[in-house]
Amino acid sequence: MFDDSIHMHGRHEVLVVDDEPFIRDIFSQLLSDHGFNVQSAASNDEAKVYLSQRSFDLILLDVCMKGMSFYDFISFLKQSPDKCHIPVIAVTALPTEIFPEAKMVLAGILEKPFSPETMISCIQSVLQMETSPRFNG
Repeated sequence: MFDDSIHMHGRHEVLVVDDEPFIRDIFSQLLSDHGFNVQSAASNDEAKVYLSQRSFDLILLDVCMKGMSFYDFISFLKQSPDKCHIPVIAVTALPTEIFPEAKMVLAGILEKPFSPETMISCIQSVLQMETSPRFNG
């Protein structure tokens, strides 16, 4: 179960990580409209900064970005005792690019293109699960 004490006003905290400003804006607005508190980051490095400053209930993570790789970011989370519990949903146009080892630690994969309803449903399902895949190996 998720600790409600980390929610501002009882709302789930979601970190959106995508290098495309338009995508970040759309995802952030959609999630906000559905009652989530949203922080967006333009890179995995920026996401690490936000993760050092506050708690999140879920990370929505683009797979193909410049800078720190998707796999290095997942590894960072897996090795961080205070962050390894955060479920990650990967967002990608090419799910075959995700190595099987990474798929094992993901809470979900959203394959582009997808509808807003699909994204919200996926996020709500992950957040409602009593036990979600963890990053402890």
